[in-house]
Amino acid sequence: MKINTPSTLRISLLCTVLLNGVLCSHAATVYSYLPASGSWGTAANWNTGSYPNDTNDSSVTIGSGKTVNVNDGSFSAGYIFVGSSGVLTASGAGHGLTIGNTVGGSGQSIALSGNGGRFTISDGAVVQGAGTLIIGDASTPGTVTHPRLEITKASATFSTLQFIGGNSNVQDQVVLNEGSSLTLGSITTGSAQGGYLIFNGGATGFGSLVIGAFAANKVVNLQINSGSYLANGSFTLIDATSWSGAFSSVLFDGSAYTFGTDVTVGDRTWNINRVGSDLVLNVVPEPATWCLLGSGMFAVLYGLRRRRH
Repeated sequence: MKINTPSTLRISLLCTVLLNGVLCSHAATVYSYLPASGSWGTAANWNTGSYPNDTNDSSVTIGSGKTVNVNDGSFSAGYIFVGSSGVLTASGAGHGLTIGNTVGGSGQSIALSGNGGRFTISDGAVVQGAGTLIIGDASTPGTVTHPRLEITKASATFSTLQFIGGNSNVQDQVVLNEGSSLTLGSITTGSAQGGYLIFNGGATGFGSLVIGAFAANKVVNLQINSGSYLANGSFTLIDATSWSGAFSSVLFDGSAYTFGTDVTVGDRTWNINRVGSDLVLNVVPEPATWCLLGSGMFAVLYGLRRRRH
């Protein structure tokens, strides 16, 4: 039988300490953006002399008032924090971000400062977040600039969206414009104020939220704006596997709205209603327009009939 002498015990203990030191000394590389604005993929723009591109080993900070553009490729990060009035943009087909969930703590992928941190995704860019997107914080900013995720003709995916809602003067916003798609597992909120889910119409239509279990009381505020949409159509604004709770506030073009009510905008009737666990928007010509169309068609058919006889 092997007997541990004091010297062998000391050596064993020293090896254990050294091994633990090697295993535990590795921490995520912290990347801070240096210029006021510029591209993600420019190495000289970062404090490390290289750009972040690792989902397990990079903690990215976009400081107060700075703008970082992901317009030069597809990149990775472990965690991203967008500071006060900071802006992160991803734009263009073939460009985007893949963000992990092990670096920021608590499964976070990205956090937007409650004092105007913004993340905009547009024109074919794709963002994949393995963790939570946090919008807002408990700060009380002197100048109110709403923290916002805004998507236009692009797509993003996160496991969870969390509205912090720490200040009654600040709107934690998710804005979905035409051609946008946001896919989530769930939505949570840090206060009764919740957040603002905003759908804006564009020339080609509306964006959509695809989600598992949708809890309207976790969003709290819903706004739908007709915008520049002038055609007829049907759009699933919220595509959910289940629906619970109710919004505290629903606005259509800035006025209080009740689901299922017909509203006339121009020469069209707009109707927004729950269909199962989905929220569906329908736009059709108003009755007077249908009558005009019918009269016009009757005149055309009558004229054709007269020519034949």
